[in-house]
Amino acid sequence: MSKWIDYKPGDYQKKFYDIKTLAGHTYYGCWPNAGSFNIGNGERVDEHFVLKVRESTLNDIGMPRRQS
Repeated sequence: MSKWIDYKPGDYQKKFYDIKTLAGHTYYGCWPNAGSFNIGNGERVDEHFVLKVRESTLNDIGMPRRQS
């Protein structure tokens, strides 16, 4: 699994990330788009609330493993 790195707004590529937020929440398998991260179920986290990111671990069909 990749290491957590500090996140700077706008510094992402189009791939799945695990994210840690200012509020202390961790979300797995998030997709970045237009200044926010889709965390599933139609919910988003604004990228300015993201502290750290790492590349998500993908399963054999290329989808992220969403952990609890």
